This record gives sequence, C-alpha cells and structure tokens, in this order.
Amino acid sequence: LNHMLLAFKPFALKALAEELNTSENTLEWVMLSLIDKGLVSKKDFTSAKSGRTKTLYWALYGIKTKEVNLIFASGEEISKTKAELDDLRRSEAAVHSAIQNI
Repeated sequence: LNHMLLAFKPFALKALAEELNTSENTLEWVMLSLIDKGLVSKKDFTSAKSGRTKTLYWALYGIKTKEVNLIFASGEEISKTKAELDDLRRSEAAVHSAIQNI
C-alpha cells in the first residue's frame, strides 16, 4: 500500500508484483484484503480494439488510508532496523564459526 500511495498511479497486478519482488498470487490475496478494507480500488478496462481486459489497482486517498499510513515506519527507523539486522547476522555467523571450531 505504501508503494502505491507514493507512486500516485494505478498498477496492473503483474507490474506491481515485479516492482515489489513478489508473486502475483500473493499480491492478489493482499489486494483482495485491501479492497475489503476500502484502502484500494480495482477496475477492469476493456480495449475497444482487441477486446482484452486489463485490471488496474490504485490506492484510495481517504481518511482511512491516512490512518494506515501513520503506522508505516519512517526511513530512519527502516535504516536503523536494517543496521541492527546486519549486526545480528554478523553475530550469528560468529557463533556458528565458534561452534564449528569446538
């Protein structure tokens, strides 16, 4: 949802899945949940020439969305958490190395 809010554009499910490095099936379940909560809208567009249908999803910019957006972590919090994760991984590698030496 955060990605969709910041992009200010509608997304096809396939394109959004590629940008978020996830599968379309997983993202489809997330979209259904977000639609049920009134945070995302979905619309099917049919091409007049080919008759093909394209489904687009976009974030709804309302009060509920603003409330949800307050829950997201700030860039500083994300950076701090990533640094902490890197430290924990290094500690884990050191422990594995010590265990192998025993």
